[in-house]
Amino acid sequence: MKPIKIELKNEGAIVLALGAVNGRAEAHAYTTFHEVARIAQAANLKISGLVGSDARAVGATVTATSGEAMSNAYAKKAFGTRPATRVVLERRATGWFLIHAERYGVYQQGGGADQMTLTQAQCDCAVARFKDQFRVAAPVALAA
Repeated sequence: MKPIKIELKNEGAIVLALGAVNGRAEAHAYTTFHEVARIAQAANLKISGLVGSDARAVGATVTATSGEAMSNAYAKKAFGTRPATRVVLERRATGWFLIHAERYGVYQQGGGADQMTLTQAQCDCAVARFKDQFRVAAPVALAA
């Protein structure tokens, strides 16, 4: 899939990309531009808190799966997995881009889950930023 910048002028392209992977599924799927834009907005807040600046955020990705986890009873009735949508967004210098969308089967885990992936430099920056906010206690020897 060709990357699509998440901005209002690309609403039609994003809806088409989601429709192509969802087929007729709508109940537990991402179907609108605004759902994807909310994922990007939440990811932007999270990465900004971790690395501090937009320049350092470049290269981060977030994978989001629509819907919610489902109960065992759903699968026991021979329905199997429930269709959902999984999208991958990437932070580039000019903003967030939709780089992948797929139909994804959700069972007990996976639905409603978001996972952010950082570059090693972003991880190092996040650790350095938060290391100043706490101290590490020396190990305490327990009496035998």
